[in-house]
Amino acid sequence: MFIRGLWDGTRSDLVIDEILDRPPGYDWFAQRQIPDRGHDGGIEKWIGTSTDTSDLVESRNAVARSESDYRMLFEHAAVGIEQLARNGYLLRANQQLCAMLGYTVDELVGRSYREITLPEDLEREAARRAAGRRRDCALFDR
Repeated sequence: MFIRGLWDGTRSDLVIDEILDRPPGYDWFAQRQIPDRGHDGGIEKWIGTSTDTSDLVESRNAVARSESDYRMLFEHAAVGIEQLARNGYLLRANQQLCAMLGYTVDELVGRSYREITLPEDLEREAARRAAGRRRDCALFDR
């Protein structure tokens, strides 16, 4: 067992690392302890730290909430939404976009947006880019 290995000297290089649950009104802490061994290899004392990680835990929770909100918006939007890689290939597509275009998600992901964009829209986009403007939107065709 882990603790037995620390106590009997068969494991000396381990650090106990845990985040303690936070009762209401208290902060989050990460505690680390290592055994300090004597000449005979037995534990003489424990050396440890306790670090307030409340800001880190709260930040992680805020990111998780934000990602959840984005996922819900993406998946349940009334409009078609795509997420493109910098090279123009689809990373994600929501069900509304799939329904608009007549594809499944698996059929869309990995395709270039150029494959599903009307040729005249590609020309307009090229003109916008040449003029230094961003793409507002594109129309798609099956």
